[in-house]
Amino acid sequence: MNWRSGRILIIAGSVVISIVVVASILFAGAFFSQAGVAQNFLIQLFKVNERAAYDYLSTDFQIYARAQCPTGRITGCAELLVPEVWGDFEGITLVETDAEQGAQLFHGRWSELDAPVAIVVIIREENGSQVITGLRGFVPAGTDMDGALLRGERRGNALGDG
Repeated sequence: MNWRSGRILIIAGSVVISIVVVASILFAGAFFSQAGVAQNFLIQLFKVNERAAYDYLSTDFQIYARAQCPTGRITGCAELLVPEVWGDFEGITLVETDAEQGAQLFHGRWSELDAPVAIVVIIREENGSQVITGLRGFVPAGTDMDGALLRGERRGNALGDG
């Protein structure tokens, strides 16, 4: 191998490593940002993965769920807010964030609904981690009221600090 092909190999390797590092940073940011935390929580909640959903809750919201939700499960509260006639959970999309209030507006989709459902997740920092402190909404989305729901001027159905 001559110096020229060795140099090309080093440059190509450096480019590949740089791409992997940048992709890793972006991937980690998506999962550990507030939006990632809230979105992952909602997915676990609506797929009825109690253990995973519960791990996202603040200490106070865990206490609330044990005391207020059917059988002490946060997924039990979600089951009350999401009627079976809505069908299967299909996905969730982040629509808007109010960083000042730590609130994020999502639109959830279910198989039997023609329009999405507005859900606001409240996030705070607790012991260095982003945690869910409340939910509100579970009302038809896309109306002029989405902004009011995000800002807390409209409550809809509320859980915890929602």
